[in-house]
Amino acid sequence: MTELNSSNTKTGYLVSPTVDFLTLGGGALLFTLIFSFIPYSEALGVQLAMGTSIATYFINHPNFAHSYQIFYDQFRHKLTREDYPLSLRLRYWWAGVLFPIVAIVFYGICLIGEHYRVIGWAANAMFFTVGWHYVKQGYGVLMVLSVKEKFFFNEKEKKAFLLNSYVVWAVSYLIFNNIMGEVDFLGIKYYTFQTPNIIMTVLSGLVAFTTAYCVGMLVKRYRATGEKPSLIGLIAYISAVYIWLFMRWVDPVLFFVVPAFHSLQYLPFVWRYKYNQYKQNESHRYGYRFRMFIFLSVGFLLGMLGFHLAPFWLAAMISYDETIFGTSLFIFMCWIFINIQHYFMDNAIWRKENQDVQQHLFAN
Repeated sequence: MTELNSSNTKTGYLVSPTVDFLTLGGGALLFTLIFSFIPYSEALGVQLAMGTSIATYFINHPNFAHSYQIFYDQFRHKLTREDYPLSLRLRYWWAGVLFPIVAIVFYGICLIGEHYRVIGWAANAMFFTVGWHYVKQGYGVLMVLSVKEKFFFNEKEKKAFLLNSYVVWAVSYLIFNNIMGEVDFLGIKYYTFQTPNIIMTVLSGLVAFTTAYCVGMLVKRYRATGEKPSLIGLIAYISAVYIWLFMRWVDPVLFFVVPAFHSLQYLPFVWRYKYNQYKQNESHRYGYRFRMFIFLSVGFLLGMLGFHLAPFWLAAMISYDETIFGTSLFIFMCWIFINIQHYFMDNAIWRKENQDVQQHLFAN
């Protein structure tokens, strides 16, 4: 979604102003603001855990499953399409073929060699790619919604916002590592690292500078032309990029809800893309509403398979030393694999070179 752009589109929303505001970023900001004033307690954590556990089945899991449905649809054709530039085809090769092979080999080496500490590195790698993906998605939402409102960022403005999002995420990632020390993720422990204060100070200053620079660009353009980007897009960008900086204050709450709101931000784009795709092909033997229902149902079932059924099946089929890796090793492996591959798949799907996405996402 980070590189999408189009000059041939209609003004409007993905769903409606209210739904777009709540799902694309406004809901996350409101939730974070409210819980910033509520003292965190163990009881609150239990309630949030229960609520988000239920939400994962209908929000988080379909988010990942839908990316697989889109990515692997006519996959062989995508690997060889002449209207896809070589760089895009290579992204499909890496995300869809090579990365799974690399990941399986890595897991196999760790399992056979009983490299407990090494396999923990995968969790930190997941956190890095997941956060990188979150901020790029926020950038992409800003670009897409602004295009739909006939506001087109120039290349200088795009680079400024991309740099700002990357710098903010870099600082957020380092903050996470500084404050966590040792992390237990699904029974596998991994160790974070400390960043010298001087580096944190320099990067924090860069966050302030790039933020001020982006704001200044928008203000300058508005004064000169009266043009302004999508307000909902800006809210989506802020919620996806800057919310991480508050982890040190409300981190227990954010760790519960950030993934849910990220997935919620993603789903309207997927649904709009598939709805338009099916609607444009109404001559299909099945109506577009029925096909949309099947798409959503398959996404729900795939989410259950990838996050729950597959790990349990692997645990039943493959034996390992539970005294070293614990009892949740395959849940750990599957969740890490899905999260990282999701990042690489989206980095191939949501690009301006992708003719299918350009056609269906920006349809009226």
